[in-house]
Amino acid sequence: MKPHLLLLKFFRVNVFLFIAAALAITIKLLYAPPVHINNINFDVAPYNNFLIFQLSGFNLLNELPLYISNDPLHYDLFKYSPTCALAFAPFYYLPTALGLAFWSLLNVMLPFYALHQIRGLNNKTRNIMLLFLLGESITSLLNTQSNGLVLGLLLWAVVALQREKVGQTVIFVLFSGFIKIFGWIFFLLFLFKPRLIPKAVVLGFVYATFLIALPLLWVQSDYLISEYRWWFLLLKQDSGNYVKLSFMGWFQAWFGVLLPKQIVLFLALGLQIITIVLCAFYKFQVDQVNRRILQNASALLLWVVLFNHMSESATYVIAIGGIVLFFSGD
Repeated sequence: MKPHLLLLKFFRVNVFLFIAAALAITIKLLYAPPVHINNINFDVAPYNNFLIFQLSGFNLLNELPLYISNDPLHYDLFKYSPTCALAFAPFYYLPTALGLAFWSLLNVMLPFYALHQIRGLNNKTRNIMLLFLLGESITSLLNTQSNGLVLGLLLWAVVALQREKVGQTVIFVLFSGFIKIFGWIFFLLFLFKPRLIPKAVVLGFVYATFLIALPLLWVQSDYLISEYRWWFLLLKQDSGNYVKLSFMGWFQAWFGVLLPKQIVLFLALGLQIITIVLCAFYKFQVDQVNRRILQNASALLLWVVLFNHMSESATYVIAIGGIVLFFSGD
């Protein structure tokens, strides 16, 4: 079989596997029995996180509090921005089964197709590495989390940056940060295309203002301002004493020492920034710019997970996406 036909076959097989996994997990979650959690006086649906996202849109449109418990409709709190709650609103009006299926497909197919649009990847290696991404995607899907969505947005930001589509890059990075604020570190990749920075700064301010204010088309300003205050307060208080599956968690598990989270986080961030700046301003051939972008995008995807004290197994699809990106490079 000719090489290009073989690659096409691998691509189709991967498409089938990713879609089949998303739909199979959707069915599993819909028919699985509720889960009992200690200290919770009601049973929790296996797709609890999806219910949080689904209800957030309804709460926003009806000017109800976003960042409080909605027992017994779901367990835990909504932790994303009001703009994200607005984006989730359509899910509330879909039947749960259909909405959950679409949510699962979105979280696996968005990064899948982004990886096929990124320039400078070896097709054969990418198709093999995608199987590792599939395995980690299943973990995230079983928790109905948004990590695949975040990974997809950041990978599409790389796609747009490669094509010097500044507006699209800014939108993808901004919206990823409205879900998980760490995504905004991807703005550092503009250092590899410094002539685009002025336009990125202007568009970043304009688009950020637009996205922050977008819910005003449906809600009153007093309500929106109040919810943003609650969101910032939640982000500030969310750290607690958790270190979970982060670098700090690993260090504590192995050596019994709890490192100061904020110091480790900012030290790692500083080293990451220094590395990117040195890579960006080191003299290299123009045709190496793309490779530098891919390498540092990979490192950022790992940083987002490894030094986030709230990292858990379902979050690691983002880190695996970075590994896939690194090892698929030509």
